[in-house]
Amino acid sequence: MDDATRSLLNRSMAALADGERVAFDSVYRILWPVLVRFVTVLSTDRMIAEDIAQRALLRILGRASTFDRTQDALAWSMTIAVNEYRSNRRKFGNRATDPREWALPEPIDDETPEAIALRDNLRDAARAVIDLSKTNCRMVSSAKR
Repeated sequence: MDDATRSLLNRSMAALADGERVAFDSVYRILWPVLVRFVTVLSTDRMIAEDIAQRALLRILGRASTFDRTQDALAWSMTIAVNEYRSNRRKFGNRATDPREWALPEPIDDETPEAIALRDNLRDAARAVIDLSKTNCRMVSSAKR
C-alpha cells in the first residue's frame, strides 16, 4: 500500500470514528482487498480467508468509534484480522497458534516473482503486527500493576 492510500485510510478511519458514515466506502475499498490477501497468506485457503476477512471487516467497522487517531489504521485493522484468524483456528481445533509455526503455502509452479514477493511481504507484515500486538499487550499488562 502506498503512502497516499495509507494516509487516506487513516483519514477515512478517523472520519468513520467521528460518525461520518460516508467514510465507510473509502475504508471498505481500501481494506477489503488488503485483508483478503493478508488472511489468504495466513490460511492458504481463499474461501476461508474471505470469510475471516469479512468477519474482521465487520469487527473493524463495529469498533471504528474506538479507533485511536494516533495509531496507524492499517496496523490496527491487521491486528483485528489476526485476532479473527486466531479465533477461527481455535474454533476449528487447530493447535498451532504461534505465527512462527504457520506453514507458508508452497509456491505454485507458475507463480510470478512478484506474487512470491507479495506473499513474503504479507507474511513479514503479519509477523510485525503480531509482535507489535504482543508488545502492546505486555505494556498494558505491566501498566495495570
